[in-house]
Amino acid sequence: MLKFFILQKFPTYGVYFIRGLDMKDIDKLIKESLSFSEFEKLPILNEKLFEEKYFYYKEVGLMKGVGKILLVVSVVLIVAGATLFFVWDKLAIKGPVQQLSKVEVPAVKQPESISAKVTMVCGDVKVANMGEISDVEIGYNLKEGDVIQTAPDSECEVQVANKGLIKIAEKSSVSFSEMVLASQKTEREIFVISGGIKSAFKKLSNNETFKVKTDTAIAAVRGTKFSVGVDEKGKTKLIVSEGKVIFVPRVTSLEEIKESVKDEEVKAAISEIELKGGIVVEEGKKSEITPEMKSKAEENFSSVKKDVESIITQVQENPEAKKEVIAKVEKAVSDVSEKVTVKEEKAKPQEVKELDKVVSKELISVSDENLVKISFTQGSDEVAGSEVYIDNTLIGKVPLSKMLSSGKKYKLEVRKDNKVILSSDLSADKDMEIKVTLPGEESKVETPVEESFTSRDLDFTPNISYGKVGIYTSQYVLLPSYNSVLYLYGDSFKRISMKNFVSMGADKDMIAIISRNEDSTLTLRVYSNDGNLVKEIDLGDITKGLLTIGKIAVVSKKVIIPVLNGVGIVDVDSGNVKFINIGNTFSDIESTDNGAIVISEMGEIYKVNLDGSFSKVGQISIVSVRKATLLTHPDGSIYIVHRGKLYRIGPNKEVSSTDLGVSEVLGTIYGDKIVFNAGTRVLVINRNSGKIENTIEVSGKVNGIPYLKDKYLIITSSDGLYLYNLESNKEEKKYDVIGYSSMIKDNNIYVIGKSKMFIIPMK
Repeated sequence: MLKFFILQKFPTYGVYFIRGLDMKDIDKLIKESLSFSEFEKLPILNEKLFEEKYFYYKEVGLMKGVGKILLVVSVVLIVAGATLFFVWDKLAIKGPVQQLSKVEVPAVKQPESISAKVTMVCGDVKVANMGEISDVEIGYNLKEGDVIQTAPDSECEVQVANKGLIKIAEKSSVSFSEMVLASQKTEREIFVISGGIKSAFKKLSNNETFKVKTDTAIAAVRGTKFSVGVDEKGKTKLIVSEGKVIFVPRVTSLEEIKESVKDEEVKAAISEIELKGGIVVEEGKKSEITPEMKSKAEENFSSVKKDVESIITQVQENPEAKKEVIAKVEKAVSDVSEKVTVKEEKAKPQEVKELDKVVSKELISVSDENLVKISFTQGSDEVAGSEVYIDNTLIGKVPLSKMLSSGKKYKLEVRKDNKVILSSDLSADKDMEIKVTLPGEESKVETPVEESFTSRDLDFTPNISYGKVGIYTSQYVLLPSYNSVLYLYGDSFKRISMKNFVSMGADKDMIAIISRNEDSTLTLRVYSNDGNLVKEIDLGDITKGLLTIGKIAVVSKKVIIPVLNGVGIVDVDSGNVKFINIGNTFSDIESTDNGAIVISEMGEIYKVNLDGSFSKVGQISIVSVRKATLLTHPDGSIYIVHRGKLYRIGPNKEVSSTDLGVSEVLGTIYGDKIVFNAGTRVLVINRNSGKIENTIEVSGKVNGIPYLKDKYLIITSSDGLYLYNLESNKEEKKYDVIGYSSMIKDNNIYVIGKSKMFIIPMK
């Protein structure tokens, strides 16, 4: 079959995907590009240009005027070329057919932890890695390749190796990496994809380097206070308020040379040389590097790259080749510094003042183990947005959480409209909550009030994110973590250990859990509904390196797994795996009575049957669909949350929609109710009408999916546990317990927190 291949790039991460398209796919693309008619009576999103909230990539649709003409001409040329290729292929004289060698799928290496910890969270902050996006919790240890993303009016602080604090501004995207060379020298880098950071660093040791990179520049620090920001045009701006920072244009060609060199000595030498192509920005000064300056530097380096590449292969065997590579690179960097002039100028006093105001070396902890969490919450609505200062350093705005060194004393102030509304000496002896109110309303510092509940130690902390939200039933709750799954049924629980948890699903008869082995193949474990292991299936080399997306569906001893190019169906009895190509899938999956519903990247809604056949149910969009939330009900209804709307497709394919006012949710169905975690809100929706029946605001961030039983809704959040009565539409009780998930059984509330289970009697 004739097949076309296109190369698709995600610019933010510099990652390419190869997509294979046959003539059927091409025909579908043509029809969808030239038509705005509705598919299956479903609403279509017509945006020609959009930016998805947490992916920061753009797609442009050419739909009108000249754009449509150009598209038609392009399609004609593609079809003509394909026809010529096909005819030539038929007429050409062929030799013997050669068997193609087997293509090995590269193993997906799990990210390793690095020396960086999140020590402050304010607002909506996410972390992305290997296609997964989850909320950032205070105390989170970063992993290689993590990308921290902050929403508007949100900030995050990261402590690096007990040497520095990095404050990530709102609407920013920043990635982290760490590498230890053979010489035991540690290179740490952060990449400011968009937005900006402000940093304070103590003096680094001789075997440590720290660099801040953007698309256009590199800033290298030793011990200093500075800020780096990237504007919409790609210009990088550096401000230094203390110490010195080396500032150079970023030369991608030079980085590629360094990556291709296997010799650690040469690699280390190039790392030092690349910093000689700019200037040293002094205290109280600022500088900027534009995309044009970067392009000029790249042009001057292109010819040298070819010369160096020709001798790189000789480096490990030939000492002279090492010297030659280093000499050529050094000469090229010197030439670049002469032709691309980076200048510094005096920073405005206000710019330096703003930097000094928000970062302080004094708040860097000597150990990231001996830390306590201080939560600042609203005691009244009037204090929302109040500024929290610790030792005269602006930490952020209420509500927020900050980690401080245990046993130290701090000066605390909370200011509203430049007026001090709370002032206190703060002893950070243990985790505590500070409820902030206006003067005269009993503003005070308090430790959590002891409630009448008991707790049990638990070697488990949930990791709940898109596609890994857990399973919630009236009998049990299943919660995922990185290396285990917790099976909770009231006051009893089982911790199912495994390496590299991937996904899970369940039906009325069994629970299925998938994990990744050290050789990057997948293993499927099947459990009874009381948590006992029934069967373990090694899915073999066919799953090596396979990237699974979201949760899995379990139906009649079949497990349906969404993967990049469709779905895989595993027969539990035989262990056989069958792959069904329905196009790329980056979205959710849900089970039905005899199969599953899945959404493709093209926005197509498919029903996949257990025998491998599939049919199209409808289409939700003609632009790329990623991270749509999908739910199903036994009566055949399908519920999809995409771009702020809840779409319902009834058993008879009748379609309705509800505007949720929020783009990203986690949810599940309880009887005739749908419950959504919408950040700092919980939405309770009538499943049949689609009407929002309850909107519940909480002062913190909702963790996991709220648990519903009868009229009671349990909400776990970053500022406590809420017991809500849906009939009276009132909060009945708030408990000072920080949890990630909960359930109700035998008139008790069971809450899973960080390494703890809390048992709270319902009064």
